[in-house]
Amino acid sequence: MLSGEVTRNLDVNQQNQAATARARPRDALRGLAALAYDKPSKLLSFPKPLEARFEADTKAWRLPNLRVFGTAAALIFSLFLFTDLQLAPEIRDRTINLRLVASVLLFFAFQIAGISGLSAGLREAITGATPLLASCCLLMMFEIDPDPVDRVLQITGIIGILFYGMIVVPSLFRHVLVSIPLALAVTEAVLMTSSLSLHVRLCDGTMLVFLVFMGLIAKHRMEHQQRREYLRGLLASLRYDDLVSDTDTLRILAEEDGLTGLLNRRAINVRLARTITHCRENGSLVGVMLIDVDFFKMYNDVYGHVAGDACLRNVAQIVKGQFRAEDIVGRYGGEEFIVVVRDPSPQACSQLAERVRRAIEAAGISAPGPLGCLTASFGIACVVPGPDCTVETLLELADQQLYAAKRGGRNRVSPPPRELV
Repeated sequence: MLSGEVTRNLDVNQQNQAATARARPRDALRGLAALAYDKPSKLLSFPKPLEARFEADTKAWRLPNLRVFGTAAALIFSLFLFTDLQLAPEIRDRTINLRLVASVLLFFAFQIAGISGLSAGLREAITGATPLLASCCLLMMFEIDPDPVDRVLQITGIIGILFYGMIVVPSLFRHVLVSIPLALAVTEAVLMTSSLSLHVRLCDGTMLVFLVFMGLIAKHRMEHQQRREYLRGLLASLRYDDLVSDTDTLRILAEEDGLTGLLNRRAINVRLARTITHCRENGSLVGVMLIDVDFFKMYNDVYGHVAGDACLRNVAQIVKGQFRAEDIVGRYGGEEFIVVVRDPSPQACSQLAERVRRAIEAAGISAPGPLGCLTASFGIACVVPGPDCTVETLLELADQQLYAAKRGGRNRVSPPPRELV
């Protein structure tokens, strides 16, 4: 039986190769995550595959936050209409119009950025443009307002806008690093060319630079911590997936017959025991069908063990193809197969066996037996399990019928069906 053992080893190797192929993308992702955790990027970006995974995993909370905080930003910005009402009459209408337009634009910008189908790059570009939009609105009000105190207040408002865009809005640091300094540069340019006194310009300009710098540091630390927490969770999830995959692989190897791919004897016994318990509790029938390939020793002697293994695989596929997914089909040992069917009638069980017998004979597998083609004998046991019914007693009943089929000339079902289907 050396050839059969070689074939089983080849089947196990094929299963291992399939599991390895499934594990490769996970292994690559784990390597990238471990590297990113040990050596984080200064700009807080991951390698492309890992960044795509990060984007997909964080989108569920990032997008709703964009819409919520964007709506809040637009609302807060519009509430300063009450301060605009206190401005000089000659500029009041223009400042109110500017603020209303900017508030509406801010609201719609954040709502668009929160659309799930939007690409990450476009979303970050929109959210990055919002601080610049709000700052430009205040700078225009700064330009048309002649009152020095009001102008200083506009600069203070810009500081609040930039801080909100850095700390509250869930944008990525590397995009904030572009949009916020750009807004700062525009503000500084307008401020330094204004008619305010040099002392005020220097004070406001220095405060702007300092607070933006501190805000960027805070943003970097927050996102750095967030990404490290994400990587820890991802690595833990990948380790769990590996454990599940290994468990599934071991379960398959423990339950599967290496030659035919059907359930092995151990798995059949476990499942048959559960079926007996279930049918006993429900008072329903359990049917067991033992199938023995006729003259198989002669087949091996004539064609060799390699051909014999191929023959068993063919028979296994024929048998399996005749039953439902919920039926239990396995190889019980050597050239013997077993099928367990829940809640059939004895007649239906025999008819199923007859259908399988015909399918094996119709396959026309050349064999040295009297018929010249491969056939099989069937033994059927179909009972309502009593208190003393066990796996062994049920198999013994089916085995007795199988021997009756062999004594009757093989290539038959015992007991025979009264009505064929």
